[in-house]
Amino acid sequence: MPTLREDEDPIKPDLSVFVTITLVFIFCVALRVVCLCSDPYPSLSWSSALLTDEGFYLHHARNAILFSQNLQDQFDNSLIMPLLDLAQRGVFSWFGVGFVQTRLISVFCSLFSILFLYGSLKNFAGRECAVAAAALYGLDHVTLLYSRMGLMDTPALLPILAGFYSFSCACHSFRNERYGEGNLALFLCGLCLIAGYATRGLSVLVFPAPLIALTFFPFAEKKQRKKSFVLLLGGLLLGFALYFMFWMVPHRIELANVNRFYLTHQLLPGSPSQLLKNIGNAFFGVERGMFPFLLRHTPVLTIGTLLSLFTFFRERREKPISPERIFLVSWVLVGWFLCSVISYAPSRYYVLFLPGMAALCALTFREKVESKEVTPFSPFGIKVLKAFCVYHLSLICLSAVPFSFGVAGVLAILISLLPLNRLSAFLSSFVASNAKRRKMFYTLWTIVNTGWLLHWSFTLSYTQRDSAQWLTTHLPANSVLYGDVASGLAPDLPFRVVPVIPGLSNEALPIISPGSPRFLLILDNPYLPKFWKERYPALIQPLQKVQTFPKIVKFPTILFRFPDTPETRIPYSIM
Repeated sequence: MPTLREDEDPIKPDLSVFVTITLVFIFCVALRVVCLCSDPYPSLSWSSALLTDEGFYLHHARNAILFSQNLQDQFDNSLIMPLLDLAQRGVFSWFGVGFVQTRLISVFCSLFSILFLYGSLKNFAGRECAVAAAALYGLDHVTLLYSRMGLMDTPALLPILAGFYSFSCACHSFRNERYGEGNLALFLCGLCLIAGYATRGLSVLVFPAPLIALTFFPFAEKKQRKKSFVLLLGGLLLGFALYFMFWMVPHRIELANVNRFYLTHQLLPGSPSQLLKNIGNAFFGVERGMFPFLLRHTPVLTIGTLLSLFTFFRERREKPISPERIFLVSWVLVGWFLCSVISYAPSRYYVLFLPGMAALCALTFREKVESKEVTPFSPFGIKVLKAFCVYHLSLICLSAVPFSFGVAGVLAILISLLPLNRLSAFLSSFVASNAKRRKMFYTLWTIVNTGWLLHWSFTLSYTQRDSAQWLTTHLPANSVLYGDVASGLAPDLPFRVVPVIPGLSNEALPIISPGSPRFLLILDNPYLPKFWKERYPALIQPLQKVQTFPKIVKFPTILFRFPDTPETRIPYSIM
C-alpha cells in the first residue's frame, strides 16, 4: 500500500485553491453591489456616454412599465437588443424602474459569466488556471466597473461565455470519444452566440472564433469533422432563423433605419484616410484609442496578452495548440481588429473581448519552463513589443505634465527608441520563466488594479441620483424632458423622457403630452452642439435657463424650459 512522504500534504493544495476561489467570489460580488446607485467611474471614458447611455438602453422597457405604452417617441432601443429588453421588462415589472434595478441585470450577468469562464478553463487547463482567469476577468476594474452599469455589453457576455463553455465541453467530449455529447454542445454553442447577437450586435465579432478553432481539432475521422462543422453551423443558422423570423422581418423597416445610422454615422470609416486615421489612433493615439486606454487602465493584462499572442504564434509551429486557445486568440484578435478600424469605438466596446484577454494570460502563465534560456520571442519581435509598450507608458507619464499632446508624443517616440536592454530581457523572459516570474505578473496586476479600484472608491459620487431627485422635487409631475442628458437621468425620474439624437430620432422634438411643461437638459458647454444652435436657437437662450447643475458624472449641464407658450407655461420664474 503506497504511503505519503513526510513532506507531502494532500490537503494543503486543495485548501489553498478553495480559499482562493472563495475570496475571488466574495470580492467579485461585493465590489459589484456596494454603492450600486453611485455614479459611473468617470475615468472609464473620455466621452459623455457614461452619463447618457444607461438611459438610452432602457428607454423602451421603461416606457412600457411606467406609461403602459411600448413606444412614446421615435427612439426604440429594443430594436438592437430584444433579449435584454425582455429581461428589463421582467425586472422593472417586479422591482420598479431605477438605476439599481437596471444595473443589477448587469451584475448578475457578469457573475454568471465568471462562472462560465471558470468552467471553460477548468475543462481543458485545470482548476488553478481557471481560478486565475476568473480572478483576472472578474476583478479587473474595467470589466468590474462596467458590470455595475446598465449597458448592453456585460449582459451580452453571458451568452458569449456560455457559448465558449459549450465549445470547451464539446472539445472535452471529443477528446474522450463522446461524440454525441460533443456534437450537442457545438449545436448549443451556435445558439448561444446568436443569443449574444440578439443582446448586442457587436457580439458578431465572436462568430469566427469557434469555426476557426474547430478547424484545428485533431479529429481521427474526416466524417466526424464534417459532422461537427454541420452541427455548429446548424446552431448558428437555427438561432439566426428564429431571430430573422420573429424579430427582423416584423421590424425590418425600423431596423434598416437604425442600422443605417449606426453604420454610416458611427462605425464605418468614410474614406481610406479616415480608416488609416482610425488605425493609427487605435495603436498610437493619446486618449481615445484602444491601446492607449488598455495600457493606461490595465497595462499588465494588455502586455500579458501581447506576450501570449507572441507565444501562440511561435509555438504553433512546434507543437499542437488546443482548439480552446485558438478560440480565445481568434476572439481577441477579431475584437482588436474591429475596434481598430471603426470610427467610433468607446471603451465599453472593449468589454466584449476582455474575458478572452484574461483567459489567454492565465493560460500563458500557468506552466513552468525548465530552461531559463528558452524564449518564445524572436529578437525583432521583442524589440517591437518593447518599443510599443515603452511608447505608451512614457506617453501616459508625459501627458501628466504641461506638454501638448504633440510634444508628448514626440518625446514618447524618442524614449521608446532607447536601448533599454534590461526591459527587453525582462519581457523576453517573462513568459518562458519559472513560478517566481509568474507570481511577479499576478503581483504587478494586483498592484495596478488595486490602485484603480482605490481611486474609484475614494472618488465615489452620486450626482446622477441627486440630480434626478432635484428634478423630481422641483419640476411639475407631468413634465417632459428632452435631450440626451435627460435620458442619462431617466432611470430615477418619474417623467416622460425623450432622447434626441440628431440623425436617428426625435429631431422634431415631438409633443408627447400636449399641455405638459417641457424642458431640455443638455451639457453646459461654451460650444453648444451645432444641432441646438441651428435648429432651436430660441430654446437655448439665457432667458430660458432654469438651473445649472455644476457637474453630473463629469460634465456640467443646463436645464432649459421651452419658450413660454400657453401649451408649455410653467408656474414659476427662472431659478
